[in-house]
Amino acid sequence: MKKRFVKRFSGTMTKFAEDELNKYLDANPSYRIMCMTYANHSALYSGIIVYFEEIE
Repeated sequence: MKKRFVKRFSGTMTKFAEDELNKYLDANPSYRIMCMTYANHSALYSGIIVYFEEIE
């Protein structure tokens, strides 16, 4: 069975959530994105919720 999990990436005033996601993918090339959605938690900050699956 493949390893699957959900992770949330948060943005701030000085960094984008997409940048944090890209850093995570670069550091963990054995995982791929199965599904993702944006989550706004205020007018200035946004986040991404990503469902990962391990590549065999």
